[in-house]
Amino acid sequence: MSKIDDLMRQGLQLHQAGRLGEAEAIYARVLDKQPGHGAANHLSGLVLLQRGDAAGAVVRLQRAVHVRGNDPEYLGNLGAALNSAGRPAEALAAFDKALKLDPRNPGVLNNRGMSLKALGRHREAADSYCAAIAIAPTQAGFYRNLGNALGAEGEWHAAEAAYRKALELRPNFPNVVTGLCLALEATDRREEAVSTASGFVARFPLEPECHRALGHAHWLSGNPEAAAAAYRGAIAVAPADVESHRMLGLIVPRDAADDEVAAVEQLLERPDLKDDHRAQLEFTLGQAYDDMGDFPRSFGHFSRGNALVRKARPFDIDAATAEIEALKEAYAQLPESEIPPLAEPTGPIFIVGLPRSGKSTLEGMLARHPALFPAGELPTLGNVAAELRNGGGHGAGAFIPSADERLELARRYLDTTQRLAPGLRVLDTMPNNFLLIGAIRLALPGARILACHRPPHAQAVALFQKYFAQSGNEYTSDLADLQVFLGLYSGLMSFWDKRFPGFVRSVDLAAALGDGHAELREICAFLGVPWREACAVHYPSEPRLGAPKDHRTERDLFYNSALARASRSPDGPH
Repeated sequence: MSKIDDLMRQGLQLHQAGRLGEAEAIYARVLDKQPGHGAANHLSGLVLLQRGDAAGAVVRLQRAVHVRGNDPEYLGNLGAALNSAGRPAEALAAFDKALKLDPRNPGVLNNRGMSLKALGRHREAADSYCAAIAIAPTQAGFYRNLGNALGAEGEWHAAEAAYRKALELRPNFPNVVTGLCLALEATDRREEAVSTASGFVARFPLEPECHRALGHAHWLSGNPEAAAAAYRGAIAVAPADVESHRMLGLIVPRDAADDEVAAVEQLLERPDLKDDHRAQLEFTLGQAYDDMGDFPRSFGHFSRGNALVRKARPFDIDAATAEIEALKEAYAQLPESEIPPLAEPTGPIFIVGLPRSGKSTLEGMLARHPALFPAGELPTLGNVAAELRNGGGHGAGAFIPSADERLELARRYLDTTQRLAPGLRVLDTMPNNFLLIGAIRLALPGARILACHRPPHAQAVALFQKYFAQSGNEYTSDLADLQVFLGLYSGLMSFWDKRFPGFVRSVDLAAALGDGHAELREICAFLGVPWREACAVHYPSEPRLGAPKDHRTERDLFYNSALARASRSPDGPH
């Protein structure tokens, strides 16, 4: 035993000195002699976690917990490893066990919040972070995490306060800057976001995140030249900053393969790239060669990027088909007596549609109306609906809220939007709200739906060429699935229009912009707001530094062929 104890002391000294490889070798010698040694498994697991081997860390920490299952430290570290391994539900269970043994452990409460956020339970995550803050009120990271959870709930003013507190406690905390600027942008304070990010760039010029925050703020403010300069600033201090390369590619049209394109190609050759970084670079080059009119080469990059997205986030088109068909069937059978009368249009306005259908442009134009507020992609409705569905015994079927659930859905949504924009009607552009139109009609009969669409071919190409950082649009990563999903979407929107007459209005923004404002005037009348000429001024939602050469004819020919090859016959294989 004394030899084992000596080895453990040596390993711990090396571990504490940061000599992780040597420490792991010592712990391995102990485990060769005693595979069930709790402390050796625990410390070896921590070394593996520190070295980025989350899966290996989980195995060792599970063995440690098997030996000492009543040790809150072991359970807490197992939860942290499970979080890192992408297993948040199991991590949450480990954290809950740890907190039963040690209820006032702020680190475990904070990590528990991370599990809940990963599971989409943002409100509970915020509560867990608040509990951690109550015990350890000077931990800047806890406030940063709280801000992230509140932002995911659409509680942007509260998120801003959390971010500012984090920066008060730790002024040199660059990865809070992005969150703070997002909060300012979400509350329609874009000039303030620009000035805030500019201040951080001046203070921390070697932090690429500060430059990225400035780039995004300028881009949303309609200043692509300044945005490009900011992203170039990020690349100057961090040449492998993949996100900045991707955003620069969206802003700067390419007539030829220049030095910036060459830099992306060189980065793509690195063997150590993470799949997500590789995917972003593939999309960047896809955009560049699309601008140049080299569609075979562009398509190759987009295809490889989408394949990497599909690998990370698989998609089941059959399950999506079943979900949408079940939704239509359930609402078709809903008795008329359960549908409240259509109220006057005085409530929130949901601009729905698939990405790249013109939602943000329409929002930006309507937001010039003094009675309307651009809330962006507000997550509140989907989050509350998911909570009610999971807690109300709805099972796997369609979500048709009960009378009490309708009141709760309306109350929580309106509470959030009124805190965001007191006295104004919000414009909510969250794309997947199109699945909740039935629930909106039942809970908010004074709301109105604007459904943006564009020609299916153009929609398919635009979606295939867009990189989605967040989950929710996985159908876009395969051309065959994409075409099937476009049909599902179109069928569902036709169903909602017939099922709830007067509640949904279809909008083809391209047509609306070219008809002398007649369509936009009718949209304002549908929403119950007086016409304002300011609403007719075009809003570029993704501004570029000029337009690339017009290759529309060649692009259409190429993608017509690609879409035809990818199309599934009704009886073909999935």
